[in-house]
Amino acid sequence: MVVTEHDANREVTLASGATLVVSLRVQGGTGYSWEITHNDPSQLKPSGPPQLEVSDKVRPGAPQQQIFHFIAAKTGTTRLALRYVRPWEQEKTPAKTFSIEVRIQ
Repeated sequence: MVVTEHDANREVTLASGATLVVSLRVQGGTGYSWEITHNDPSQLKPSGPPQLEVSDKVRPGAPQQQIFHFIAAKTGTTRLALRYVRPWEQEKTPAKTFSIEVRIQ
């Protein structure tokens, strides 16, 4: 299952063992990136580091997608939350936030 910013504040349901892909927009050249602020890795196990989706048409400063992969590891419900920040501005209010409830069956 793939979720994007359009799915923010919604609930998604996954079968145990299924993959959840979170694809969020980043603006190249700004220093901003998405970071996980809340997750229960015993239920929603990260599968590798986040990746940037790069196409052959990417221009410097062009929007891209930051991709996170998770495996639904244990039944139950958990919240996944991320924030869009610059690493050197951790004390500032995030430019954007993203959160979903994940139900694993």
